[in-house]
This record gives sequence, C-alpha cells and structure tokens, in this order.
Amino acid sequence: MDDNSLGWDVPPAGHPWELNGDQCNSKGGFFPGDATNGQLNSALMDFKNGLQIMLVSNGMVDIFGAISNAYKKSWIK
Repeated sequence: MDDNSLGWDVPPAGHPWELNGDQCNSKGGFFPGDATNGQLNSALMDFKNGLQIMLVSNGMVDIFGAISNAYKKSWIK
C-alpha cells in the first residue's frame, strides 16, 4: 500500500506528504450533511516513524490541519 500509494490520498508529486521533516501518507473522508442532519469528517495520517493518527469529527473542522498542528507542536527540537 505504501510503496505504490494504493488507497492513500496522493499529493500532486505522487510521493508521501512531508510534515515537520517526517513523511506520511494520508486518507480523508467526508459524509455530507447539514446543521440538522449532521455530517462526518475523517482523517488518517500514517507517518514513516511508526505513528498513526486517526480523527473523526462531526463538524466542519479542518481535521488535517488539527492533526498537523498537534503533530508539529508535539516535537521538541
């Protein structure tokens, strides 16, 4: 799956995303709705360092942004 980007959302260059110097593959999903019928956003980020993060939100939150910010802030350089 990783070697050929099968099932992953692939960036334009066709290589894994890079975040804070670490490579990761990602997959997102969305089930549309409205304010009364609900909706779901999901994101999975699989980092080459072995960390996997999965987040599901029931609103219009930028979940890839939320994961990216948390990941960046979790490393002390």
